[in-house]
Amino acid sequence: MPTERTLAVARPPDTDGSHGTVPRLAQALESLPVAASRADGRTLIRALGEAGVVADCLAGSDPRQPLRLPLLRTVLGGLTGRVPHGAQLACLLHLSTVTPLVLRLAGGERADPLVRGRATAALAATDSGAAGSDLPGLTTAVRRHGEDLVIDGHKTWITGARWADHFLVLARHRPGRHFSDFCLVMVPADARGVSVEPIGTPVMAGAGLGSLALDGVRLPAEAMLGRPGRGMVAFTEQMGAERLAGGMWTASLCRRLLATAAAGATRRHLAGRALWTESAVRQRLAALLARVRLLEALVDDVTARTTATGRFPLADTAVVKATVGPLAAEVADACLHLAGAAGLTDDGDLLRTAQDVRTFAVAGGSTETMLELVAEELPAAGRAEPRP
Repeated sequence: MPTERTLAVARPPDTDGSHGTVPRLAQALESLPVAASRADGRTLIRALGEAGVVADCLAGSDPRQPLRLPLLRTVLGGLTGRVPHGAQLACLLHLSTVTPLVLRLAGGERADPLVRGRATAALAATDSGAAGSDLPGLTTAVRRHGEDLVIDGHKTWITGARWADHFLVLARHRPGRHFSDFCLVMVPADARGVSVEPIGTPVMAGAGLGSLALDGVRLPAEAMLGRPGRGMVAFTEQMGAERLAGGMWTASLCRRLLATAAAGATRRHLAGRALWTESAVRQRLAALLARVRLLEALVDDVTARTTATGRFPLADTAVVKATVGPLAAEVADACLHLAGAAGLTDDGDLLRTAQDVRTFAVAGGSTETMLELVAEELPAAGRAEPRP
């Protein structure tokens, strides 16, 4: 009788200069005051900063893009399956978006507390006064008042809102929808006029989701990061990093889920036969693995080009983001189905994972929004009637 085999889903280690970072990552996880499986984003970010992991990931030589992307992939892969998804999301945003933005726009001195784990910052982009996919329509506004700035508005669905020391707020500094009408402002969480309201949700435990109200918050002029009018441009450029990091995380998560499902299929029997002996089961998992490998190939290509040029190819990062939501949901659903009733137990994380990955198609730009960007590459795009 032939020996049963499972899917070869383990990816070979990368040559990314991570030989020093991997032990520091292990040290950070061991230093957590709670079990890693119960850590929230704030605790995780501070541990990674204190261990030097954040500094390692931001030690790139190109000032246009300080992220060491292959190393970021290794770190995200090392966290997958070991910390709550919400905590990993907070870490992903801290590494790929928030800290690089502060570093690029305000310099190393302002970014140092974020790099060293002495402070956390939350990105406040989605506006309660506009759809999340309509950033130019946001209503949060900042104005000059003598030598100071005054900011008013309301932001929502902010990762890390409950425990952030600062908020990196995308706001308009003048009326209009042009990219130059917006700026980024660093708002201390304890400033007068700042209030935070938690958002109750059964998904993404550890993400610290919440809303932010800004009522006449008065700040010094240096609270604005970079020049007026640079906020939307810098934010959009850095969103390429967030989307790419999301692809890295999704690929790692899907590989882990598929490996677990394949191993479980060899142990679960139906009518005396292991599920793995059924070609339909093997082919279903293999088809999903093929799509994961295609995502990895795209991530690798975008990583290589960004490392060479210092700029994220935004059209291709939109393809990555459009891919991760449907793929993660299909992988989680297939694995949950194959697990049967065992996947529905309180002590298992498969059902929770299937719920959490639904956010991949919404947060950071919906799948539909990304597909609209991808559609602009089609020949008909130049002849299409303007959208209402």
